[in-house]
Amino acid sequence: MKIRLISILLSCVLFPCAPQEDFKSLVDEAWKAVDETFYDSTFNNQNWPKVREDFLARGYASKQQAYAAIREMFKLLDEPATRFLTSDEFAALLNDFSADEHAGIGLKELLSVDINERTRKLTVVTPIPESPAVRAGLKPGDSIEAIDGHATAGLSLAQSAAKLRGEAGTSVKLRVRRGRKIFDINLRREIISPISPVRSFMKVVSPMRALEDVSQRKKFGYIALNQFTAEASNKMRESVKDLLQKGADGFLLDLRNNPGGLVNVCQQIAGIFLGNKSMAFVSSKGNRQELAATGDEMTDKPLVVIINEGSASAAEVLAGALQSHKRAVLVGARTFGKGLMHFPRPLADGSALLVTAGKLMTPEGRDILNEGIRPDVAAPSPVIDSTKASSSQDVQYARALGILLRDIFK
Repeated sequence: MKIRLISILLSCVLFPCAPQEDFKSLVDEAWKAVDETFYDSTFNNQNWPKVREDFLARGYASKQQAYAAIREMFKLLDEPATRFLTSDEFAALLNDFSADEHAGIGLKELLSVDINERTRKLTVVTPIPESPAVRAGLKPGDSIEAIDGHATAGLSLAQSAAKLRGEAGTSVKLRVRRGRKIFDINLRREIISPISPVRSFMKVVSPMRALEDVSQRKKFGYIALNQFTAEASNKMRESVKDLLQKGADGFLLDLRNNPGGLVNVCQQIAGIFLGNKSMAFVSSKGNRQELAATGDEMTDKPLVVIINEGSASAAEVLAGALQSHKRAVLVGARTFGKGLMHFPRPLADGSALLVTAGKLMTPEGRDILNEGIRPDVAAPSPVIDSTKASSSQDVQYARALGILLRDIFK
């Protein structure tokens, strides 16, 4: 999973780019990064010291030769998420994780589109809301087979993402596989403005047995968390505080189509509902390290969480933690299953590595990558446009609300 990746990426937007004439040292630097950080202690059953010996025995007359060697070395790990990025590719990735306005189709690298660990295909995680990808009907789990006629099989995520990017007003053609169905769609890139990571509202409800009895009316707060951006935890605390002050008797937390984000933000938001309890475990080289929720618990009122196929990464960690501690009932569909954590390592010349540093598990040890997070109450994803979400036509919302009202009116 990629939550730690994002946290560190944003802290190293600027780093020194020293001149590098000793191209062999770049290869050695990349080898050491994997040796120190890669989560699999067997290195995919490779003799990793021997790999270093073999690659350093070669001569490298140019930076391009060193780059090719690093990519060749990484192929031995058979881990598509562990990869080499040129300085331009790394800058583009950083831009995708920024909250700034940008041009595109709504498929940001790592967040919205990724190489599926099981199928090894370029796969939609969840498109950015109100983007061309959403309007074209792209869904979580869709495989992108080709971009402008170029097959994506064998391309790295960075190479595919570069083909998806472009100037506003230009077009891109995608060949998409959804189950057994293959179809083409044409999308026009446009300027995509950032949206608030948190949206909330309050509703007043009455039990059916006493619709006119004002004394029996209850209130619930609805909060949709779209992404774990830098400002999301503060906005979440503000929303919860405001809803509590207005008398909320319970909460619906909507994590649908949330692709993840910053690990520390995930910890802070978990703390709102859990206090300082365990949030997840990171498994690396046979060891497990705990990730704990942080901050003061703000509420212990009834909580129901809505998840779907587009809930990924940090959203899965949060949902899994709330479920494991029996703090919330989860309603919806099984999540995406994006449970790897990456570590970025800038190299001396400004290029960078992304190294898979660990697998994420729920507090009781469920593997998020292979299992995703399963809801307590299954509900089909609604086939409606975004304007109908959190309305009576939204099947998952309606089911979740029914469970919340049951708990509120106990």
